[in-house]
Amino acid sequence: MDQEGEEMKVEMRDFTKEEFHKYLIDNFSSIFEEETRDAATRVKWMKIYCLLVSREGWQSRVFHPDEITMMGEVIRFAPKEGEDQDGQRTDEPEEYYIVEYKPGLLLMFTSASNETYHKDLGRRIRRSRGITPMWMHPEVFDNFWHSILTDTDGIVYYFAARRDPGDEAYCKVRPHIKRRLNYTGDDTKLAMEELRELYGVTPEVVYVEAENNLKLHISNNGLFSAQRATEDVLALFYRHLDQISKSVLQLREIASDIRMDFISENNLRFPSIEAGVITLSAPLFDEAAAERMRSSIEGFSFIDVHTEIGSISLTATVVDDNKRCVFSVNATEDRIVVVPKFRTTFESFISFYRGVVETVDAGANFDLLRVE
Repeated sequence: MDQEGEEMKVEMRDFTKEEFHKYLIDNFSSIFEEETRDAATRVKWMKIYCLLVSREGWQSRVFHPDEITMMGEVIRFAPKEGEDQDGQRTDEPEEYYIVEYKPGLLLMFTSASNETYHKDLGRRIRRSRGITPMWMHPEVFDNFWHSILTDTDGIVYYFAARRDPGDEAYCKVRPHIKRRLNYTGDDTKLAMEELRELYGVTPEVVYVEAENNLKLHISNNGLFSAQRATEDVLALFYRHLDQISKSVLQLREIASDIRMDFISENNLRFPSIEAGVITLSAPLFDEAAAERMRSSIEGFSFIDVHTEIGSISLTATVVDDNKRCVFSVNATEDRIVVVPKFRTTFESFISFYRGVVETVDAGANFDLLRVE
């Protein structure tokens, strides 16, 4: 396949954010058009990846200088032709266009397939410090896709959902069983509600068909995909992103403020620690929860673990296997205190909190530790 037909084609000039969005709408067909083997054309989906970034320094950790071009308020990223950051061959180079939606929240536009995106950039984001996909808490994600569904008078035609053993949401059938399921059908919306009641599964990916046969794909990792980049589609996306952005950015701020600094006084250096606390919705942390946290939170290693049975408590050093951030946890029956130790970065704390939500308590709350 002709590689030139694979790329999201945007004119090389300076844009403001508003000009870039209008350019996408006005030039949708030419930007997302793809030539196929038989010389026919089809229109590729527009994908918007929402990313949370640190207050500074993230750009140089993710991109090589010769891979990015500044286009006014837009960053154009084009991976090195022929290989990705891990030295793997990539036969379908793509282009990605990044704009700042709000401080700390980026939107990345592309037509790349999911496979190409993960090859070009997904693994970088997973391993680079200071950047992470915009994960939405289950309640936030439910509000996000439900409001889009209502606003478009659409139907759900596919969803993917999961349930982890520690999920305390209501469940009729075998509540302590781990589950993942995909469902498609004419009754998908009803089936989603029935499966949630019976098996306690929480949607992570939802496909919506709106009026005029417009299809939208939405994930709890901050991906919004649409068949067409019309003015109405982008307005829909921004309207509903506005409704949840305060929540996701507040989580980012809390995680960013968890840190250890050193203060100098009288030629001595003293550590100044700002810790975080995950408060459980009920006294849920027991021996089983401790084991689930140690064994089921993906991407983290627990070392120097000490557990006391009875009035349960657990202390451990935790290492983020991807970001190499190190922190300690002190868990009791109703809360988990998170104390930074080495090379801390905000996305590690968000990922750990996500793991607690998914394996220990779906109703857990994350905040800074207040010392009274």
